[in-house]
Amino acid sequence: MATITKRQGRYSVQVRRTGFPSLNKTFSQRKDAETWARQKELEIERGDLPADYRSRLKGLTLASSIKVPGEGHGDKEGQSP
Repeated sequence: MATITKRQGRYSVQVRRTGFPSLNKTFSQRKDAETWARQKELEIERGDLPADYRSRLKGLTLASSIKVPGEGHGDKEGQSP
């Protein structure tokens, strides 16, 4: 959903949707702000914008991303001869 606010004579737009990054832009005319907001909302609905990387990282821990030599891959790399 888009939120348009007037600040110092300019229009600030914020488009927020769950699972997507927040999009922000400022315009001098309200009409331009509304057009941009509608365009970005349509892009999200069509899937033209990439999903937020943070939602893909949920549940990932530092421990699960660390590779320890000689563990888990079945190879002998990292072990002393």
